[in-house]
Amino acid sequence: MKNAGIKISGFLQKKYPNKKFVFVCGKGNNGGDGFAAALDLKIKNYEPVIFSLYTEKNLSDDTLYFYKKCLHHNIQIKNKLDTTLVENKTSVIIDCILGIGFEGELRAEIQNWTKFINKFENIVSADIPTGVQSNNGLVSKNAVKSSYTIAIGKAKLGSTILPGKTYSGKIIPVDIDFVKGKKFDGINWNQIETNYISSIIPKTFDMTHKYKQGKVMIIAGSVGMTGAAYLASIAALRSGAGLTVTCAPSSLNDIYENKITEGLTLPCEDNGKGFFQLSNLKQILDNSEECDSVLIGPGLGNHRSTLDLVIALYQNITKPLVIDADGLKPFYSDKSLFSKINSDFAITPHMGELSRVLDLSSVEIINSFPNSIADFMNDFNGTLVAKYPSSIIVNNDNGYINSTGNSGLSTAGTGDVLSGLIAGLAAQKISMFHSCLIAAAVHGYAADMIVKNSSKKSLIASDLLDVIPKAMAHYES
Repeated sequence: MKNAGIKISGFLQKKYPNKKFVFVCGKGNNGGDGFAAALDLKIKNYEPVIFSLYTEKNLSDDTLYFYKKCLHHNIQIKNKLDTTLVENKTSVIIDCILGIGFEGELRAEIQNWTKFINKFENIVSADIPTGVQSNNGLVSKNAVKSSYTIAIGKAKLGSTILPGKTYSGKIIPVDIDFVKGKKFDGINWNQIETNYISSIIPKTFDMTHKYKQGKVMIIAGSVGMTGAAYLASIAALRSGAGLTVTCAPSSLNDIYENKITEGLTLPCEDNGKGFFQLSNLKQILDNSEECDSVLIGPGLGNHRSTLDLVIALYQNITKPLVIDADGLKPFYSDKSLFSKINSDFAITPHMGELSRVLDLSSVEIINSFPNSIADFMNDFNGTLVAKYPSSIIVNNDNGYINSTGNSGLSTAGTGDVLSGLIAGLAAQKISMFHSCLIAAAVHGYAADMIVKNSSKKSLIASDLLDVIPKAMAHYES
């Protein structure tokens, strides 16, 4: 608690050297961190003010210790609001009411304080804003909306995923010798950091050629949905893959060749129907052996023969495999199919698809997060990329939250770009888990670059393709 207080105090001194510091403290550890921070500021010749929501008899033992220390150092502590002690322009409000133990809705008396806090321009929360649930990002009515959150040890899961992310402001992790990761229900959660992504992207050497850079097979598209194949193919090439071969229903091959000018196509006889069929199995499998990764799913459609083909491919492909969109449909009714995949693989569902895979409603997934993900991972042998409001990537008991991206990605085709990126990276001998982490970060950062100078509403999937090289360079530098 003392170390946490010193770290909070240090941030306040550096960020707001000429402001008045006003703490609003609860009775538990979060409040204790606030008392400890106020004490450190007092020792360093500041004059903090504390509003304590509780009297001495209600405080936890550790919190009471620092409460008494503050009294001993003549720090003003008020149990009722006194507006004469605060002024919006000159004060910083430090929210230390509730921490990681909070669940549900804030009580009315707490909401009175959070509404007061939210009137201020400069708000700093200790560890997590009051009213944000640390394990799933759900928020109470009148939760504190902070400018900064001083994350003790590391950013809490609830501060990194929506809606909690929007209440947390800029997150400042401070190290007080906590364990790096935070375990929730068997999964060790971390946030994707720029330096980490840079460390796992392999360098491209001058003495290379297209075959060394990896060859991706893409099985995507059908009549009316050829754009999915195009987006995934170009994204795979933009990832750094040397070659793509995109399987095409033969009656649509001219469209594929006209759109995917930098890649190869593999026409698969469709008898003029415009979709893949089980009879294409041998041709696709034979050609997949010459590839370094395979993507199945974008725009395939619902045709029974196509789904039969997909099921057979899952049980026979030996190369790293990315499964997206319509490629997920066989798993809705047969989860055992996952165990029949004989290669390193990833699935990339959006919330609706994840709901079908987990047999839970979207509301149930969000309300029970991260338990719902942990339960699924117990029997899942691949990498999960869940296109949650903040995408999550999980493999075994390792989970990462992606901090890049924005609501502009909520448009058709952006998932096809993401799956193409993953497959392209996997073809370059990068592990599937690392391919997913890199792709999620680059994909989101590309979207962030686009909306710096344009509207989120106007972003379309193909916009990402031209920006991916710059986004990739951001992580390579």
